Amino acid sequence: MSKFTDIKGRAWLIEITVDTVKRVKSLCEVDLLDIVQDRGKLLSQLTDDPITLCNILYVICKDQADEQKVSDEDFGRGLGGDALEQATVAFLEALVNFFPGHKRRVLQKVLDRSAEVQSMATDLIIAKLDDPAIEAHLKARVEKILLTPGDSSGDAPASSD
Repeated sequence: MSKFTDIKGRAWLIEITVDTVKRVKSLCEVDLLDIVQDRGKLLSQLTDDPITLCNILYVICKDQADEQKVSDEDFGRGLGGDALEQATVAFLEALVNFFPGHKRRVLQKVLDRSAEVQSMATDLIIAKLDDPAIEAHLKARVEKILLTPGDSSGDAPASSD
């Protein structure tokens, strides 16, 4: 069982069972079992679409939400920023743990590699954005745009009136 804490400080437990998979498929039209065979498509959808993920999490946590008198809208208000990231990690951990040993090992490896690739991509993007050459290039482009004569923003001759 995995857990996360939302923005409002509420703790949520995530446990995925066969019943959970059936409810998510019925209510969210997402088959969590597809994660095994879809070559990362479902994983990408769940990590890239916070609305779908929030809906799935609410279905999983519905009994807890009912006990706390938390509506689906209020549940969604509790997810954002670091809380959303923590919820995503907890959900993926619970989903991996749902599967039997051999599939679990493969899925865990997929998640680990995905996290590594995402971390490398983030580091590369930050390094590129911090590169002084990028700043100089952008500055040159802006200056060229602002200093190029003949654009339609002010070189028109004055009216003869």
